[in-house]
Amino acid sequence: MTKSVSCAPVDGLEDEEIGELFGSVCGMLDGKACTGIARDPKKGVYGAYSMCTGRQQLAFAFDQYYQLQKKASDACSFGGKAKVVQGSAAGSCSNLVKAAGPAGTGTVTALPGNAQSTGGSGTGSSTSPSGSSTSSGAASAMTVPALNTGLLAMAVYVVFAGMTGVGMVLL
Repeated sequence: MTKSVSCAPVDGLEDEEIGELFGSVCGMLDGKACTGIARDPKKGVYGAYSMCTGRQQLAFAFDQYYQLQKKASDACSFGGKAKVVQGSAAGSCSNLVKAAGPAGTGTVTALPGNAQSTGGSGTGSSTSPSGSSTSSGAASAMTVPALNTGLLAMAVYVVFAGMTGVGMVLL
């Protein structure tokens, strides 16, 4: 994806600058430039590029904004933090980028080198090497299990506090 963008961040940006630039670009146009990197775990909705690094996501957001502004000469500047580059959609991942769609909201169900995507319109359908069709799903190969310890920590705290109170009464 990063090789296909026409507007990219300049080299040498610090993490803090990247965060500030996200605030700028994602706040413009009602956030339309950031739909492909957005994620809402509660709803199970993930943009096709939500798993990318911050710099890669910023490149996508910059390029989206640039495209939405019809490549206006001042739409790829961001105070000198972005530059116009020669993007190319060709390469081993071009079918996956096509499945993600121009806004990054399509579903990519294949991994680079493992399958050929046939979606083309951002629909996210893909075909495995054996030729069988796979169902749509948001980054199924990228699932990371989560452990929420908030309730467990609270229970341990309450038990420990109760034992401490009983101990103080016994003294």
